[in-house]
Parts: sequence; structure tokens; C-alpha cells
Amino acid sequence: MFKFKRQIWSYGAAIALVIIAAGLMLVLNPYIELTKASFLLFFGAVTISAWFGGRGPGVLATVLSTLCASYFFLEPVWSLSLSFASGARMALFALQGCLISALVGSLRIAQQQTKQSWRQLKASEAKFRRLVDSNIMGVVSCDIYGAITDANDAFLTSVGYTREDLLAGRLRWDEMTPADLKHLDVPAYEELITKGKNTPYEKHLSASKDSACLLLWEPRY
Repeated sequence: MFKFKRQIWSYGAAIALVIIAAGLMLVLNPYIELTKASFLLFFGAVTISAWFGGRGPGVLATVLSTLCASYFFLEPVWSLSLSFASGARMALFALQGCLISALVGSLRIAQQQTKQSWRQLKASEAKFRRLVDSNIMGVVSCDIYGAITDANDAFLTSVGYTREDLLAGRLRWDEMTPADLKHLDVPAYEELITKGKNTPYEKHLSASKDSACLLLWEPRY
């Protein structure tokens, strides 16, 4: 219901903008001869309609603007009959108006999708942060060069390190990986570099304090 009302408002706004543009041109025409620039303010009406309403309202504004310009400003004025030159000008405006509606409408959709993606990303980050803070399972952040940059208490406990060790930069996943298992990281590293993430695999980490852990390793950029 809300979406339907929004569409009605968008199309109504497109009609209102064309009426305003036509009214301003009629008022100003005696002073600056807008019949010589028959579509001047109508371009603004089309652009604004497409930006706030999308392609549909933009096309509607284009059609109405074409009719208004034809009737009030193209020779012969106060008539919908057109000369060849006036018809060509009207066709060019209609083509440009549709193009503006398509481009601006696409930009509007892209902006809305970006906002939606940003909201989803923020929501995912909030869920991930709650998981980290809950300490139900170990969560670790690291770079591709071997350094562990962040970890929650559950992970630190499992490998026998403290937060002071983490802050001091003494935690490195490459050094904590047993030598006989380091070869498993090579294909995962290559996949990470080429695809931005790698297929999850089990990884064994050992610590200098006689602790060790087995975890599901899924690095991402």
C-alpha cells in the first residue's frame, strides 16, 4: 500500500512539475522570448521527476512536456499541428527526455541499492560483533602476511595467549602453524589472492604455552 501511494505521489509530482515549468515559461515568454527555447524549463521538470520518481515519472514528464511545448511554444503556437522543423525539434526533445529518464532512473536505483547494501552490511557487522563478544566460539582476524590482528577471548584462551600478547603483536598464525601442515595453506593462499576468499578448511594452530586448537579456517579480504 505504501509503495502504491509513493508511486501515485511520484507521478503526481511529475505532472505538477510540468505544469510549473509551463506556467513559468508562459509568464517569462513576453520578456525573454522563450518560444526560441521551447523546451528550456521542461528539461528540469523531466530530470527532477526521474530523480525523485524513477523512469516512469520521468517518461510521463517527457510526454507532457512535449505536448505543452508543442501547444504553447512551437510554431504554430496554440495548436498541436506542427511544421516539419517543429516536429523534428519535438522528436529530439522526446528522445533526450527518455534518455535522461533512463539514465537518472538507473542512477537512482543504483543509489537505493547502495544504501540497502550498506544497511545490510551494518546489520551483518552488528551480528558478527555480537558473536565475537559472546565468546561462544573463537573468532580471529588476521592479514595475509601471517599476523593476527584481532581475536576474542575464546580464541586467546584456546591457544593459551593473553590480550597483552595480542596487543604486543606476538601472535602470528604462520608461526603457530605446525611445519608439517604449512603446505595446506599454499593452495588456500593462492585461492584467496585470486578470488578474494578461499574454500574453508580445517587448520591446526599450536601455541608456545603447550596449547593448541583446531579451527575452521576461512580467510577473506
